[in-house]
Amino acid sequence: MINQVLETQRKFQFQQALKIALACVIDIFIVNWFDIPFGFFTVMASVMLMTLFHDQTFAKGIERVLGPAIATLLLIICLNISQNEVFFYFMMILILLTGTYLYFRERFGYAAMLGSVIGGAIFLESVQSPDLGIQLGLDFIKVTIIGVVVSWFVTVLIWPVKSDRDLYPNLFMIIDLLPTVLQGGNQVSLKNFVYLKQLLDYSKRELKSSNSYYNHLNFIFSLKQLYIKISSYHQILKDLQKTKFFQEKKIVLKLLIDNYVTELTRYYKQLADNFRNKKSTTEVPIALNQAIVEFETYLTEERQKRSFAGYNIQEVWDLFSIVHSAKAVIADLETMQRTLHQLVNDEMTTVQEEFIKKVENHKLFPIHILSLKRAIKLALADLIMLICHYYFGWYSGIQAIIVVTVILAQPNLGRSQRRMVLRFMGIIYGGIWGFLGLVMLTYLPYFGVFLAFMFFSILLCEYVALSGEKYGYAGIQAAFILALLMMSSNGLAIDLTVPIERFIGVFQGVIVGMIIAVVLWPEHPVAELKKNIASSLEFCLLAIDKIFAAEKLIRATALTTLEQQLQTQQTLLYDANCMVVTDNKGQELLNLLVITNNIYLILIMLIDVLEDDSANEFTKSKLSFFTLTLADIKAGLHAIISSLRSGQVGEFDFVSSNNRLLDQLEKIRNTKETYSYSNAVLENYAKFTIALYRLLQDLNQADKVITELNQNNRFIKKYRIKAHEAV
Repeated sequence: MINQVLETQRKFQFQQALKIALACVIDIFIVNWFDIPFGFFTVMASVMLMTLFHDQTFAKGIERVLGPAIATLLLIICLNISQNEVFFYFMMILILLTGTYLYFRERFGYAAMLGSVIGGAIFLESVQSPDLGIQLGLDFIKVTIIGVVVSWFVTVLIWPVKSDRDLYPNLFMIIDLLPTVLQGGNQVSLKNFVYLKQLLDYSKRELKSSNSYYNHLNFIFSLKQLYIKISSYHQILKDLQKTKFFQEKKIVLKLLIDNYVTELTRYYKQLADNFRNKKSTTEVPIALNQAIVEFETYLTEERQKRSFAGYNIQEVWDLFSIVHSAKAVIADLETMQRTLHQLVNDEMTTVQEEFIKKVENHKLFPIHILSLKRAIKLALADLIMLICHYYFGWYSGIQAIIVVTVILAQPNLGRSQRRMVLRFMGIIYGGIWGFLGLVMLTYLPYFGVFLAFMFFSILLCEYVALSGEKYGYAGIQAAFILALLMMSSNGLAIDLTVPIERFIGVFQGVIVGMIIAVVLWPEHPVAELKKNIASSLEFCLLAIDKIFAAEKLIRATALTTLEQQLQTQQTLLYDANCMVVTDNKGQELLNLLVITNNIYLILIMLIDVLEDDSANEFTKSKLSFFTLTLADIKAGLHAIISSLRSGQVGEFDFVSSNNRLLDQLEKIRNTKETYSYSNAVLENYAKFTIALYRLLQDLNQADKVITELNQNNRFIKKYRIKAHEAV
């Protein structure tokens, strides 16, 4: 079955690549038939729109036309005001700066970026010849409109994605495979849910309303969360099965677990059938909740018999953890049931309501200093390339300006280098393949052969482009280079001079872009990440006091801020992922950032435990026993923050702190007070103590990662000093 899942994904990937190749061939035929200049830009428009914006081809196509159209209109207005060179240079810089700033602020980003690039080119062209500048802008708008119309025509009318044919069969397949995860099956992975999201986006036009799209999205997300919880349950069960207590009580525990799994599977299949038939479903059945109650009753009886006395605290934690994990799975099933109800009744989701509020309260043009700095850097880079092209005779042209823009549009060096590497791979592959094609076509100079070659070449490039983020960008660049090399303006390039000049121009763009990104104005994420991680841990330090405060309002404030901080880590995680390939410290920082996220989640869990008034009686009564542990946690955080900021190796003893916590837990356990409390109260206490234990474990792991990171820094500095002395 796992091969079937992969096979359907590959088949869909090939179909999409085939669709894009078909659109590109139609583009080439149209620009050749009507003798339209700069025809290769139609191929670029179709590749970009159908690869990156397949679900919103028309909307993004309008943006792609709108940016250059506004720039051309501004040029016409400026020509009527003044034809002074200084005025034109001023307007060109203003357009570059405004467009790049709007791009970094994600305000009409696609239109703003293209408007700034094309606007800068036509304004500089107009300094030498106003008529040529206007003509360049109009030609670009014309070919872009052709690419947009063809892309929309192919994706909507000729070969649309159908939910009944593409989305639902794959969704049903994942739904059917999910119960196998309970038994340790590996047929489902997180990548499958990314694929489902992609299918949903592609079939968005076919859904009857925006509510339907968001409800389907919510359902896929709830399915993904259920998969994560089931995987967690299975892992905890594996750990429990290794314990001495489980081996001695294996028969009873296996019956209880099997009963829970049976009832869980039965209700899940009911949900799956209702989703197929688009029916609302009932709430969680009594039998499933009863399976949990039976497990808790058994634990109560064993506790009253004092059966846990001969086992260590970690084994007792595992028993309570399996119950907590089983409840978490049921909670996600309830969420899935509510989502299914919203989907069937076409109701507005919470995500939609929050998005609408965000748009209503959104300030369109706030001043953002970091975006302004990045916009200045990108605008200056584009300006340098424009001047080099028009005044120093470089072969760069617009394609080199686009290369520089793409490299420097990444927010830091990690992403710049990643895009540079993928672009370089695409240039090499597309360049070699394109020149081989040109050699072949010198012997077979027929338009039909040219179309066939372009069709199969773009098909291969787009298959790579749709394969995923790892190499996808290289496939897009290879398709771009093929269009630049193979097409002179609107047909087959017979003279090799133009392709060679364009190829050199692209390399010039890569070199200039990387010189600016690496040497002149680097934004290396190492320092940024270390600073942000240290600030995040400082906030954790402040939050700990609030979490253990008596007032609920203070804890609620800490929870809100923690959740906001947790969301801001996602961008940093992506940056760290980009760095892993290009930086020797990337993996350590990525690990450290993941640990920081885990610490956030543990603190949030501590807040939930202390806020549970129905079961936190015993936990609150024992808070004073953990004063030393809290002091150890705060001292550990201080040591880690100091190590991050100073670059020195920390000296905090986490092993002793961990042992002190376990000794304290044994002392509380030996008082035998726990026997007079219910399972719910003890589960609350177990979650609290597990959170403290895991918090110390994560701090210990963070300390090791930072030590390794700082030792690498000292090694690098020492190596550089020796190299300098040798020179």
